[in-house]
Amino acid sequence: MSQLNISRDIVPVNEAKNQLSKHLREINDHNSTIIITQHGKARGVLISPERYDELVYEKNIRKEIELGLNDIKSGAVYSIDDISDMLDKDGE
Repeated sequence: MSQLNISRDIVPVNEAKNQLSKHLREINDHNSTIIITQHGKARGVLISPERYDELVYEKNIRKEIELGLNDIKSGAVYSIDDISDMLDKDGE
């Protein structure tokens, strides 16, 4: 993702509505982010579908890592020998 350019990437909601096609091209061509403001406050963010997918994927990976770390902390883990024994029993 490119670095935020304050003069280009923060736009009021009216401009975003009036120039939506331009902003969509910008985010897709340059992997940029558009911050949409209303009454001077950030109210939304426009990102490309690819960037959205990346963010969702990263969030899910972090969640899975956190679950795994919690399992380790709580002792909900199997040793290699335990797994080997389970596989041997399934193969019988």
